[in-house]
Amino acid sequence: MPLAIRMPYNGNVIRNSGAYVSALEIGDRKKTAVARQLGRGGLADTSSHVSATLLTLVERADRPARFFDVGAHIGLNSALIASVFGSSGVQVHAFEPTPETLAECRQVDTKNNLGLQTEGIALSDTDGETTLYLSDKAETSNSLTEGFRHSSHQVQVSTATIDSYCAEHDVTPNVLKIDVENHESRTLWGARETLRRSRPWVVCEILSKTDREYLGAVLAYLAEIGYTMYPIEPSTGWHPRDPRECDPDQVATDDWLIAPQPVDQRFIAAFRVWHEAIAQCGPDTNILVPAGSGFPPSWNARYDAPRNTVVTAAQHRLATALWALRGTSAGAAALSIVRRASRRLPTRVRRRLRVGIRRTLQ
Repeated sequence: MPLAIRMPYNGNVIRNSGAYVSALEIGDRKKTAVARQLGRGGLADTSSHVSATLLTLVERADRPARFFDVGAHIGLNSALIASVFGSSGVQVHAFEPTPETLAECRQVDTKNNLGLQTEGIALSDTDGETTLYLSDKAETSNSLTEGFRHSSHQVQVSTATIDSYCAEHDVTPNVLKIDVENHESRTLWGARETLRRSRPWVVCEILSKTDREYLGAVLAYLAEIGYTMYPIEPSTGWHPRDPRECDPDQVATDDWLIAPQPVDQRFIAAFRVWHEAIAQCGPDTNILVPAGSGFPPSWNARYDAPRNTVVTAAQHRLATALWALRGTSAGAAALSIVRRASRRLPTRVRRRLRVGIRRTLQ
C-alpha cells in the first residue's frame, strides 16, 4: 500500500525561501523499517528532534549550501531538506551503502523529483573496500562494525573518507548528518580536514557501545579545532559541552550537535518552530491509497503562503477522505472522518465541512 507523509509547515521559511510541497511519497509502507515507522506514527514519530535540528541548520546556512546525509537509509532527511530548500540553492548528497536500501532511496528521489546526489558508498576513515554486516533485525542497523548486530549475511562495499570525497568532487558540506550504526567515530576521523578547513555543523549519533579509545581521539581533535557539543534533548534545552568531557552514557540521547560556534537564541527559536511543525505531522496526516491507485488530486499541493496550520491539516485530511470514498455510499463514514479531522476547528467551519462532504458524496 503506497504511503505519503505530510510535510511540516513553516511560514517563516515560505516567506524567506519560497513555497514547497505539502507531502512526500515514501513508497510501500511495509517495505523498510523506516517506512513502517512512518506508517505507524507519521513524521512526528521518526526522530523528530534530529529532523528539526537539520532543517534549522540548513535554513540558517549561507547559500549556496550542501547537505551530506551520511547513512541516509531511504533518504527521509535528504528528502525533507531537498523538498524545502532545494529550490533555494541547497544541494543534497545522500550516502547509503546497502544496495537494496539505496534503491529505495533512489525511488524516493525519483517519485518526488528531488534531484538528490545519491552515492552507494560507505563513508569511513579509509578509502577502499570493506564488509558491510547486514543486520538480522532490521536494515536500519546494518553496520561496518562487526558484531554490532547479529548478522547472517554480509556484502562488500566501497568506502571513502569525507575528506577524499570532497577533494575528488570539489564540494564542501555546510551541514553533515552522520548515522552509521556505531561507525560514527571512524567517519568523523575521515573528515578531519573538512572539519578543520570548512567547519560544517554536524548532527551525529554516538552510541554507548562505540569504541571508546577511537571516540576519545575524535573528541580530542574536535576540542582542539574549537568545536562545541550539545546533546539534542529538546525537553532539557541546549547545554554546551567540551567534547573531551562528553560521555554517551551520561545523557538520555544518542544524538549530538557538533557545533563550530555557539548555539544562539535565533537557532533555538527556529528549532522550536520546526519541532512544533513536525509534531503536527502525526499518523492521521498520512496519505494511504490501495496498491495500484494514484494519490488524490493535489495530494502534495505546495505550501505557497502563510496560513492557519490547523485549517490546512483539516483540508488535507478531508481531501484524502473524499478521494478514498468516491463512488461509494459511505456518507456516514465520511462524516465521521470529517468530525475527527476538524475537531479543533471553530463550530462554523465544522458545519461547512459537513455540508461540503454531503454534497460531494451525493
